[in-house]
Amino acid sequence: QSRSSAASDVYKRQRHMSKRAILYARVSTAHQAEAWGLDAQLDAMRQYATLHGFAVIAEISDETSGTIPMRERIGGQRLYSYLDRKAVDVVIFHRLDRITRDEDLIEIHIARRDIRNANAELHFADGGKADLSMWGSAIDHIKALGAAEERLKIKARSMSGRNAKAKSGVWVGQGSPPYGYDRVGHGKASQLVINPTEAAIVKRIFDLYTGSNGNPPVALQAICILLTDEGVPVPSATKAHPRKGRYWQKRLVQMILSRLIYIGKMQYGDIITNAPHLALVDPAQFEAAQALRTRNRHKERNSHRHHYLLTSRVFCACGRRMMGKNKHADYQYYMCSGNTLIKYAKTCNEPYVRAKTLDGIVWNWLSDLLCDTGKLTAALEKIAAERSNTCLLYTSPSPRDS
Repeated sequence: QSRSSAASDVYKRQRHMSKRAILYARVSTAHQAEAWGLDAQLDAMRQYATLHGFAVIAEISDETSGTIPMRERIGGQRLYSYLDRKAVDVVIFHRLDRITRDEDLIEIHIARRDIRNANAELHFADGGKADLSMWGSAIDHIKALGAAEERLKIKARSMSGRNAKAKSGVWVGQGSPPYGYDRVGHGKASQLVINPTEAAIVKRIFDLYTGSNGNPPVALQAICILLTDEGVPVPSATKAHPRKGRYWQKRLVQMILSRLIYIGKMQYGDIITNAPHLALVDPAQFEAAQALRTRNRHKERNSHRHHYLLTSRVFCACGRRMMGKNKHADYQYYMCSGNTLIKYAKTCNEPYVRAKTLDGIVWNWLSDLLCDTGKLTAALEKIAAERSNTCLLYTSPSPRDS
């Protein structure tokens, strides 16, 4: 009897050996990938494929949210390149929730339909072969509905806990600590303490921007150049990514000028609590900085008297987007966005282009195109072909597929 059973197992493996299988693994975040993720899923699916005698032709993985439709994921596009060509017989997921985590459960039914239309089978390493019939769809829907409901409960409990923590005046502790502070402790016991070196830089930025001690206010760009000249470490270069930042940028200074933590108020969503022991800046100086920021925003908005039709729609020869700029009172230009960075970070020296000239060229081309049905059809076909080629860049097999 044991020989008969062994022979039956061999027969089953041989019968399935011709079936081409693709393994698809997904995790939502890099942290999740480190904690339990991709390797564990792929290993379980490899064992499942070996047990059933499937020939694995590709291993695909995504590090992206399950709420993103499968066809819009990089790995999902690779999977669909096989399904669309009917070049796969079996698609294996680790669990049902690796397909999707959308609360409406639409993606599960789309994936089931597309796998069925490709004449392929759907398998789960933790549950075996899925029934792609109407009744099987109903069963999977109920399973996914239960999992979705449990996720919502977990999310609600987590949010309630974080809100309670924030209301108690304790730092919630998500992500890196704000510039000017260090994190001490671990997990729920973590808290913020002032970093003296960074705190001095924060105070100096507020002093420069508001013009303290009788000095005139200093513009954001000038502050960036000053700090970069002096070799002051960039916030992103002093935390978890020591090589990420080399130059101070306006957005970093704006971020520092806007944070309530510097006047001893911790903010988590709509919850604001007092934390006077973390204050670095006088509230009056903070309010003066906000008033300056508001005034400068209105001033900048009013200075754009010309509407630039092609801002961010045309590209420089270097590949960056171009933006409109009033170089003189009566002359408008398009310039490379690489020229707007501080002097050390400028990546482009291409000349400005007169807005009147470029707008005219584009408008004449567009008018001619819209008035000629043949040209319009050819242009649309060209765009479709370019998008198809872009998709193929994402879906081309990796070395692991061979």
